[in-house]
Amino acid sequence: MGSIANLSDFQGRFVTPTLVLVDLHIDFPHPGDGEPDRGALSDAIDMCRTVLGHARRRGMPVAFVRRMPPLTSLLATHAYPPWIHGIEPLRSDMIFERALPSCYASSEFSHLAERSPHLVLAGLFAETSCISTLIEASHRSHEFTYLTDASCSRKRDGISAGELHRSVCALASLYGKVSTAQSWMEKTSIKAETRR
Repeated sequence: MGSIANLSDFQGRFVTPTLVLVDLHIDFPHPGDGEPDRGALSDAIDMCRTVLGHARRRGMPVAFVRRMPPLTSLLATHAYPPWIHGIEPLRSDMIFERALPSCYASSEFSHLAERSPHLVLAGLFAETSCISTLIEASHRSHEFTYLTDASCSRKRDGISAGELHRSVCALASLYGKVSTAQSWMEKTSIKAETRR
C-alpha cells in the first residue's frame, strides 16, 4: 500500500502570485518626509524593474498602487505623477489609488486581496506604505511575501535610512513572509518548471 499524501505539502505549490508594486512614480517630497539613501533608493528601483520583468515573463498578474492625496476642492483635478522609467504599467496591469499609506486604503485593492491567494509586495517606502500594508494584511489573514531588497526606507527622527530599513524588515517578518527578490524569483521559477 502506498503512503498517504499530506495535502499541506502541496499548499501554494501551483498558486500564481500577484506582484504588488507600491508608489513607483516620480513624486516630490512632502513636508515631514525624510530622505532615503540615494544608493539604496537606486538599488531598490533597479530590483523592482528586475522583479517586474520576471513577473511578466512568468505571466503573473501585476498591480500598481499609488498614493494620491484627496482633492482640496470639488473643482480641483488630480495631477498624476509620471511612472518611473522602466516600471510603467501595461494595459493588462491593475492600477489602484489610495489616500493613506496602506494599500488597503483602496477598496478595489481590498477586493483584489480577498480574491488573491498570495501577494508579493515591493516598492516605496518600507517604513510607511509597505509595513502598514503588511500589518493590515496580517489582520485580514491575507498571505503576503515582502521583498526586502526591492524596497527602501527614509531616515526619520535621527534614525538613518539603512538602520530604519533593517528594523522594518525585521518587523515585516512578524506580519508575513520576507524574502530577497533573487530568492523569490528563483523559487517561482522552480515552481513554474514543476508545472510543465
